Amino acid sequence: MKKLIFGCMLALTCGCMNLYTRCPGTDKQIYTTYQCTQEMWGWTIITAFPQVMAPNAEGFMAINLISIPLAIIPAADTCLEAVVDTVCYPYDAYRKTHHAKK
Repeated sequence: MKKLIFGCMLALTCGCMNLYTRCPGTDKQIYTTYQCTQEMWGWTIITAFPQVMAPNAEGFMAINLISIPLAIIPAADTCLEAVVDTVCYPYDAYRKTHHAKK
């Protein structure tokens, strides 16, 4: 039962970046292949190590004791983004070449 609940929770977070980027009502568009996976990987790094956003902060900080475990959520979504991007790869590759010609 726990695995089922975990699976349902994971399915709800599946492809958030892809949903946002591919939704017709948003300003974002697909310009390259695996774009959403790359963006979500960036969010994973920022979640795990928020000091990358601070200009003078370096190395391990006390906040990382909380932020690194919390980064499992965007890390799991990054894997799911890769699955969605793989399924959409033919369309994205076409879109990339079509956009390059403009």
